[in-house]
Amino acid sequence: MSQEEMHARHLVELGFVQDIVHDLGLKAQLVERSEQVPYHTLLVDLEPDAQERPRQMALSFYPVSAEQVEHSLLLQYYLVLPVTLAGDGLARVRDWLPEINNKLVLGHFGITDEQHQLHYRYVQALPADELIEADTLQDVLTLTGYTPLLFQNSLEDLAAGDITLEQARANLAAQFS
Repeated sequence: MSQEEMHARHLVELGFVQDIVHDLGLKAQLVERSEQVPYHTLLVDLEPDAQERPRQMALSFYPVSAEQVEHSLLLQYYLVLPVTLAGDGLARVRDWLPEINNKLVLGHFGITDEQHQLHYRYVQALPADELIEADTLQDVLTLTGYTPLLFQNSLEDLAAGDITLEQARANLAAQFS
């Protein structure tokens, strides 16, 4: 399969995902790859956070050829959190992320190197020769949309210096006890 055929398949698959997302009552926009967007991406509008800030998840397929991964399609769920990271706040959050990630069932939190942007990401392996199941997609969308909300307030408070790393750890311990 050529690169162009792989990208064409990913576009078709994201079209199926978009239909499922719309059936779930969520708004979504399919953005085709371009010079500005390296991969076809489905932007899904999620419920706002507790501060009523909009949230959007980006879904895209990893550009892995069938020769590299023959039996699976890798669907990435990616959500940027509205947490400002700079200076000591960046260091405090970076120190705490491994502890949070050890508690997660799906996905992980990370920080992009260049922009110092806090994100949550999960990659789902889907069978390459089967249709995407709406129920499974709904479950994963629910979990990947909800999980960042569990930690967002503590991450923001830690980044801003409103709580210490020890207080953040205590919050995490209380939340999962």
